[in-house]
Amino acid sequence: MSRSRVIAVVGICAIGICVILSTVHQSVSVISIPTTTEFYDLTESEKNELKSLVEEKRDAEAAFQLGKHFIFSKHDDGQGKLWMKRASDLGHAGAQSYLDEAEASKNKTKR
Repeated sequence: MSRSRVIAVVGICAIGICVILSTVHQSVSVISIPTTTEFYDLTESEKNELKSLVEEKRDAEAAFQLGKHFIFSKHDDGQGKLWMKRASDLGHAGAQSYLDEAEASKNKTKR
C-alpha cells in the first residue's frame, strides 16, 4: 500500500471516529439524570401500595422506600424517620444505617 493511501485511510478513520464521538456526545448530553427529589418521588398510588406491603406483608424494603420518599423528596424528616424506624424494626440494614448516621450527625452537631 502506498504512503498516500495509508494517509488517506488513516484520515478517513480519524474522521469516522470524530463523527462517532460527536454523535455519542450529543446523545449523552440529552440524557436527563433525575434529581434526588425526582428519584424518590412517589405517586399517591405508589405510596398506598408500599404502605399496604408494609402493613400486610411486613415488607421492610417498602418501608425503607417510603422513608426515602419522605426524607429526600418531601423533606419531611419526621415522617421519613418513622418509616425508616419501621423498616429497621423489620430488619432492613440500610434503614438502620441511615438512623445510626442521623443520630451520629445529631450528636456531632450538639457538641
